[in-house]
Amino acid sequence: MDIKNELYYEDTHSNDNAYDHILVLIHGNLITCKYWKRLIQQIQQVNSKIRCISMDLRGFGRSQSNQNVDQITDLSNDVDILLKSLLSDKNDEYYQEHVFLAGWSLGGIVGMQLAVDYPNKYQKLILIASGSVCGYALMREDEEGQVRCQTKQQVKEHPKVALQQQKLSDKDREFMKMFFDKVLFNSGKYPEEQEYKQLLDETFLQTQYTNVCWALNQFDISSGGANKASQIKGPVLIYHGELDIVIPKVFAEGNAKEIGEEKCTLIIRPGVGHMPPIEDVVNLALEISRFIN
Repeated sequence: MDIKNELYYEDTHSNDNAYDHILVLIHGNLITCKYWKRLIQQIQQVNSKIRCISMDLRGFGRSQSNQNVDQITDLSNDVDILLKSLLSDKNDEYYQEHVFLAGWSLGGIVGMQLAVDYPNKYQKLILIASGSVCGYALMREDEEGQVRCQTKQQVKEHPKVALQQQKLSDKDREFMKMFFDKVLFNSGKYPEEQEYKQLLDETFLQTQYTNVCWALNQFDISSGGANKASQIKGPVLIYHGELDIVIPKVFAEGNAKEIGEEKCTLIIRPGVGHMPPIEDVVNLALEISRFIN
């Protein structure tokens, strides 16, 4: 990929301000790097020496590409390519001392794939309301009962995927606002009206929703799948909302067990749903700063 033409990113220290650490922020599904804005501002208040780099993944926001997303490694490799471009004069030793990966929801899965494939390219991993090491299985009925979808066409025809894809294509703001209110912000801690409108505008920029769902459906690095989760090196911070109904907290606990509980710090936050970088920004920024330092 031509990074400059195809991947959009934002960098708090693009003007060469001094920094000690680099935090790479990887967003989730249905959102873009703009959803990190609150958290980045809060982190800068806590510690301005943390350089925050956030990007729109392929097919999201302003990172539009002719290349489809077919598997999670398409996204994780894009992140690696971007970092190589921005840190072209740095070696693995630098990455291991200064680079921290933070993934939210889908971004957590991308972060785990990065950690598996590039263990020498980061110091610590942060999983925020992260997807499972088992991926996001889309189930369908066949003669044997409930089975995981096996083809992209089956994923495309899955009722949940088909509905969400249609609403994105139609730019159905009323539906998406209702979905966000009830599912993503089920804690009742909504953004202010103008901010919420701007964030929803970002959501409708996504062009590869079905392909991303297919990639999530295939992903499985658990002990029952590719058996690579335990290869993720620590330390790992797992930060999850107790009220999360998109990815219930049992999956955060399962991630810790699969990665290795001795490597992980697990924080389950009461009163928080699937959107900690917006719902719980002050505490999350403090925990990230502590973890980095």
